[in-house]
Amino acid sequence: MIEATRHVMTAATLILLIVSFFAMIWGGIKAVHVIELILSSRGESPDIEVSLIRVVDAFLISIVLYLFGVSIYQLFIGGLSLPVAKDLAEMKGQLSGVIIMVMAIQFLEHVLSDYPALQQLYEGASIAFVAIVLLLLSYIVRKR
Repeated sequence: MIEATRHVMTAATLILLIVSFFAMIWGGIKAVHVIELILSSRGESPDIEVSLIRVVDAFLISIVLYLFGVSIYQLFIGGLSLPVAKDLAEMKGQLSGVIIMVMAIQFLEHVLSDYPALQQLYEGASIAFVAIVLLLLSYIVRKR
């Protein structure tokens, strides 16, 4: 009886795959806007670098949502021959890595735009602290 409830994870998988699909569209729309910006400014706009980074960020999020959907399916239902996470601890480690990357990308956006230096210092220190904590937790979980 309880074993049959594992199929409830199919709903989580489907939702993650649908959200991943829409995140991919979101990234595509951002890419089109960047192309328009590059063409309209003839490559001279100071916003191009930040916009390109945001496109990468959107696609990174989409890819992670897809990987999580496929990994949940593989963990609870099985039957896939795709390279996915082997357990929940590995998925948490992957998520930690993505969180760190997204924070680093946002920090880079602030560095490239003219945020006050002191605010950048505080934000950079905060991101470094969170990154260290996430990496340590990931390391501790893997050692168990």
